[in-house]
Amino acid sequence: MEKKQKKEELKGFAFDFRTVEIEDIDGKKEMIDISKELGRNMWMNALGEDELKFGKEIYTSGVVELNRPRAEMAKAAVDKYFRAFVKVSVMPKIEEIINKLK
Repeated sequence: MEKKQKKEELKGFAFDFRTVEIEDIDGKKEMIDISKELGRNMWMNALGEDELKFGKEIYTSGVVELNRPRAEMAKAAVDKYFRAFVKVSVMPKIEEIINKLK
């Protein structure tokens, strides 16, 4: 049973950074693509090879598989490189994935 649980954790959840729904100042919903900016910032500021590769993957494909370590990396990068109007949309979704993978 424990091995099956570990396999699920490694698999993770798909996350599409190309289609992030935000709410503008007037309350209107709109889709934005943060994959290039997020991936480039992660790649340029990476302190390790895993983060470097993950940043490049986000940049090139936009849709990535998030297991717990990758979700934590993405959460930290979104928190560091984006303004609040993006964070309020993205952070709860990433935190939901992290909580499901506990």
